[in-house]
Amino acid sequence: MALEEYKGVYIFAQQVDNKLSPIALELLGKARDLANDLDDKEVTAILLGSGLGDDLVDLENEAVRRILNVVKDDKYAVDVWTDILEKGENGRRCGLEFTALSDMCAAMGYKFCT
Repeated sequence: MALEEYKGVYIFAQQVDNKLSPIALELLGKARDLANDLDDKEVTAILLGSGLGDDLVDLENEAVRRILNVVKDDKYAVDVWTDILEKGENGRRCGLEFTALSDMCAAMGYKFCT
């Protein structure tokens, strides 16, 4: 594989005793800055382990907070992402991959035009 084919910025999100290390969130922020500087949109956190369900929700909620910061001028988007954040903070494990987000939006009754 040629170097030009590699895309995105990856970080290793460390966990100790089944708890996500706080440095992981800082690394995600720096990875986002680096990806922006590289004109790349993809940031990936690699997390190995088990029993990390609540910590994964914390990572998802942090990602939603960052999205809210980006869409802050779009009232509809802010409403949608605020609802998603509230569900995540109240224990609903939403996941942030496309299918999970679509499922969550459908469960909350949002309709989208195509």
